[in-house]
Amino acid sequence: MLAPEIVGALIGAGVAGVTQLMTEVLRRFQRREAYLPLVFAKRMEVYEGLWNAVEEAKLVALEALKPEYSKEERHKLVGAAVLAIATYTDEHSFYLDEAVTVHCCTLFMPIEDAADMTEDARKKFDKSFSDGLRRTRQLLREAAGIEQVNRVFDAVHKPKIDSPVIRYFRELHDRK
Repeated sequence: MLAPEIVGALIGAGVAGVTQLMTEVLRRFQRREAYLPLVFAKRMEVYEGLWNAVEEAKLVALEALKPEYSKEERHKLVGAAVLAIATYTDEHSFYLDEAVTVHCCTLFMPIEDAADMTEDARKKFDKSFSDGLRRTRQLLREAAGIEQVNRVFDAVHKPKIDSPVIRYFRELHDRK
């Protein structure tokens, strides 16, 4: 059997070790907490910039769909829009999700061929393109963390947002 002095020393050493471990864990947690707002703000800025680049490319794409443009002119317009997104994503790749980057860079590529489609194919394309834009916006909100933040705010605040237009929108949204 161990002497009480040895048992006391072992317990003291164990408590000191656990205390030191807990202190280190808390210090690292606090350091991470200190950087979290900075990283979140920077990611938000970068994703907002990508959102804006996608919106600008959408305007270019809609312009390129007009029949007065030749295939070569459409190619130049859409190519410039895609290049702008690709350049932005390359410059900010440290903060951007790679899959979201690929999605955004390829979203507008089919525009070049849309003007030459038959009427039925063009209607399908228009719906597909519209759905792609909607998915892109959702992806950007999810990747930036906005969706999660909004869910937290909604859970805390419990807003009662309602109007006839909002009810109609929700009906349409629920059908999908």
